[in-house]
Amino acid sequence: MSASASSGTAPDATDSGPDAQPCRDLLAEEWICAALLASMVLLMFTQAMARNVPPIARTALGAWLAHATEVLPSGLTWLTFLGAGAVTRRADLLRIGLVPSRLGACARRRLEIVTWVAWGGFFAALCALGVAATVAQRRQMTSLEWLPQWAVASSIPLGAALVLWRTCQNIRDLRARKSLSATQGEASE
Repeated sequence: MSASASSGTAPDATDSGPDAQPCRDLLAEEWICAALLASMVLLMFTQAMARNVPPIARTALGAWLAHATEVLPSGLTWLTFLGAGAVTRRADLLRIGLVPSRLGACARRRLEIVTWVAWGGFFAALCALGVAATVAQRRQMTSLEWLPQWAVASSIPLGAALVLWRTCQNIRDLRARKSLSATQGEASE
């Protein structure tokens, strides 16, 4: 057993093999995804119990759970966008490496910026369309009397805005790396 494993600290990449990546801190959206997923599983389990156990079905909790089904698709939308935000920030998107591998370093950086701008443009359009859909539903209510429909629909523009923000952070980081490499290149000359 390695020293890091026996001391209770996180192992570094050399302990886990040649392909292992070092441990990274979780982003806020990853923590929220975990809590949201756990609460959705608990809600679905409670709904199944309320349907299949007659004494629970006849209570106020059973009646509330019958209508709480509308919350689950919104939770799934939040999970999708929060996860997309985390994947975007970590730049762990699925990619096809054939084209960039054939390009030079400068063209590869430009292609990466174009890719991030296209990714951001898609989520900017999705954010605008989500705002329009949310505004259109501002006076509607869900079957849960305390939950307006706009609150459920707001997951789309807010989630798209999160991904757009993370995309802007990545573009900023790319530009910072480019300027850093340019200054290092000048310093070496």
